[in-house]
Amino acid sequence: MGRAPFALTIGAMMAAGGLLIVQQTRPAWLTALGAPLRALSADTPAVDRATDGLEDVAVPTQPDGTILPFSTPGRTVGDAAGAAGVSPFRTAPPAVPGATAHPHAPNPGLAGRLAAAPSSINRPLFPLQPRQIVADGCCGGAWWAADSSALNFIDRPPGSASTAIYTAAVWPPGGQPTVLDAGVLLASGAARYMIRPAGDVSIVRDTVDGTEWPLPTGGNPVRLTPDGTRAVWWDSWGGRADVDNLVRVFGADIHGTDVRELVALFGATVPACMPDSPRCLVIGRPVKDLPMFVLTTIDTVSGTMIELARGTFLSDAALSPDGRWVAFYLALNREHPDRNGVFLAPTFVEEVGRVKKLDFEGAYRWRLPSRLVYVPMQTENGFHTVWEMDADSGVVRRLVGPDAQIRIANNDWSISPDGATMAWVDERGRGVWAVDLP
Repeated sequence: MGRAPFALTIGAMMAAGGLLIVQQTRPAWLTALGAPLRALSADTPAVDRATDGLEDVAVPTQPDGTILPFSTPGRTVGDAAGAAGVSPFRTAPPAVPGATAHPHAPNPGLAGRLAAAPSSINRPLFPLQPRQIVADGCCGGAWWAADSSALNFIDRPPGSASTAIYTAAVWPPGGQPTVLDAGVLLASGAARYMIRPAGDVSIVRDTVDGTEWPLPTGGNPVRLTPDGTRAVWWDSWGGRADVDNLVRVFGADIHGTDVRELVALFGATVPACMPDSPRCLVIGRPVKDLPMFVLTTIDTVSGTMIELARGTFLSDAALSPDGRWVAFYLALNREHPDRNGVFLAPTFVEEVGRVKKLDFEGAYRWRLPSRLVYVPMQTENGFHTVWEMDADSGVVRRLVGPDAQIRIANNDWSISPDGATMAWVDERGRGVWAVDLP
């Protein structure tokens, strides 16, 4: 993730997480407003319209303006007979007494524009038309479900005995969120397995056959490689000690056998693992009292390391979905200020070491397969814009302009795993919003 211009959040740290769902009805006070999509008008600048392949549709609504789910019999997207006679996008009435519409609520007089979605996308897409997913004043730190169908978030409703984790579907608008398992089984990084802390060990659960077993992690942070073959964990004391101390990184097979120390670096972390191999990224300092960090890959079987980059206060390493690129941030180099900023390093052997500085200051996330989505620090007309750079070709394009009126709070934004949708916490109302990207 990118450091500037926003602070880190729980959502950013848990973006890769997923949780087991308990099918319980969410309290009405926290019901998502389900505000409908904002349509594009003829006055929208060409750079923001992205209308190629879009189809005008009328969205089915009830007489009071509430959007009907597209699964309603006779009311399907693109079905002219089902759409005939229904209203276009309308603002749904507030779900909570006293709730108000968002500052950039949809225009009720315009129809939406539907984009043809790839077969890999499990929902209809309405590019550049923001919609509200969770009511204002609710919460922060939302992260995506693995299948991109919902956003998960942490909140504690008034009167509740404890904090809970909720999930809200991104489509159709206005759906009822559900409560997640209070046991907080977190996704491990491998699709088949879930993991939870349990004192001095971590318990891995196979979601296929239900078997469980412990990993000897000492209660420390742990990752499983996406191929489901290896486990990696590293020392953690919490707070400043994690930065100052020598941190050992360990590896083992998925069942916790053949444990070995892989490397020890000061302030080490393991931000990600390669999608198709037992290699992981490691960041740390070789020398305790120097702010020079190295970014390496490490083979969790052999321990072989390959240095990708180094620099002062290197942080916020983000691995592309295809594993071929790493974006990272360098800061506080006073002798060579031109060496501060956002950089891109290849992980494939043919290009290792060819690090390049990128032409923006801001926060960043990845989108399939190797497109870096970023939000510049500098706003336009008081609003954040969203851009995309193809890491392979270097081609840059703007995805969302100021007309969308996006204001992101505290770097609290993310891209869905399928790359189709961006979600964020709005700076004004503190509700969770989403927009499909062109």
